Amino acid sequence: MNSMLRFEREELCSSKFNGAGPYYHLFTSEDFPLIFTKNKEYAAAISILALCTLASRGIELYAFCLMSNHLHLLLSGDEKSLQDFCALLRKYLSRLFADVNPALSKQLEEWEISTKEVTTLQQFRNTVTYIHRNPFVLYPDITPFTYPWSSGKAPFSPDTYARHNESAEYSSIRLIRALTKSRQFDNVSKRKMVDGHISIFEFCNYKFVESIFPCAREYYFAHIKKVESLSDFTYQLSEQITRPDRELAEIANELSHKRYNQPLRQITNDQLITIIRFLRDHYSATNKQLHRILGVPIEVIDKMYPLSAPPKQK
Repeated sequence: MNSMLRFEREELCSSKFNGAGPYYHLFTSEDFPLIFTKNKEYAAAISILALCTLASRGIELYAFCLMSNHLHLLLSGDEKSLQDFCALLRKYLSRLFADVNPALSKQLEEWEISTKEVTTLQQFRNTVTYIHRNPFVLYPDITPFTYPWSSGKAPFSPDTYARHNESAEYSSIRLIRALTKSRQFDNVSKRKMVDGHISIFEFCNYKFVESIFPCAREYYFAHIKKVESLSDFTYQLSEQITRPDRELAEIANELSHKRYNQPLRQITNDQLITIIRFLRDHYSATNKQLHRILGVPIEVIDKMYPLSAPPKQK
């Protein structure tokens, strides 16, 4: 992978993204009452999320984050599978609090889970990043990779995966029945346990997340860039993350040599237009960046991409 040119990696990411789906970001309101107040409640909720994911045919979970009164999930599945999954999650989270907080348990039975379709590769990346950055934005001592109740620590983390492999603790049918007060999960109950809950690597498709970022550096870079505004959530999820000019220039040069066997300055106008479209569509290059990097008159680029039109996401 390291020997691949950047645009080749990007094309592999696009192919992987287009080969699955449909994708959805599921989230709940931050106005909901406090749900999780103890570590053991968070841990139990992660195990319930794991069981619901494993037991739901057609559902793939890619990223998640549990906050004290709301959650975020990124998954794929058809509409019926999605509805069944949400119903299952409500049911068993409600049961978790039935004895200790009956009022909260009742509210969780009717918990409203909102759904936003994720239709492009860049939006998928932004959603992964947004989900993992949720606690980082709120808590100064937390990073997207250290929060214990999210999947942020799983991708590109061989040390974390090694801890999973080294764990000798497994859940049992008896343990899962006690947690869920049900026999529904008997066939998915034997799973590795880490830190008091079913391991992330048992139910979260971290490998897919790795495959839609070109490399570990890009995953890290995305997570340290601000992609959210807590007061304007929906807009920010569709927002593009722009790259530095030097990085885009390197990509343009690589593409020119790879596709046309020519330096960037010697390719034809038609070939240059192809590179403009590639940088715009795959890397969210702005009109001014394309003008600076490629030397194309800004009027030409503005005509191709009117300023009122956002970059098309792939």
